[in-house]
Amino acid sequence: MNIDVQFPVGRFLKSEEIPAAGVALTISRVTGETLGEGAEAEHKPVLWFTETTKGLVVNVTNRNNLKAAFGPETDSWIGQQVVLVTEPTFFQGKARRGIRIYRAPQPSPVAIQPAAIPLAPSTPPPVVFSGAAPVATAR
Repeated sequence: MNIDVQFPVGRFLKSEEIPAAGVALTISRVTGETLGEGAEAEHKPVLWFTETTKGLVVNVTNRNNLKAAFGPETDSWIGQQVVLVTEPTFFQGKARRGIRIYRAPQPSPVAIQPAAIPLAPSTPPPVVFSGAAPVATAR
């Protein structure tokens, strides 16, 4: 048992907590958080999800992915389904796994089959009487 996975510490998601196959989540709100202290303090957007109590600090790459998927207005991000995955990246000059956020795959539209349109009943060709027996004529 990995203690960091079973008993995570902190308010924000870490790459180690994301399953290898990724995880689908629903954005519930977007807040601003001041992270760091003193001269290192930065105000960053944080995503919160309905499926977990932990937030995701939005870096520049994820910010661009969200804007491309849902537009620049964070209010339009609420209720959107996203997928978190980990990918190799560099942070402060060191190779590590970073969390990336993408729009969840949208279900492909179901091909709509045209309804069976009943055809007008075929009209039998007119019958012409010539002589004793009726004879059908072609149209």
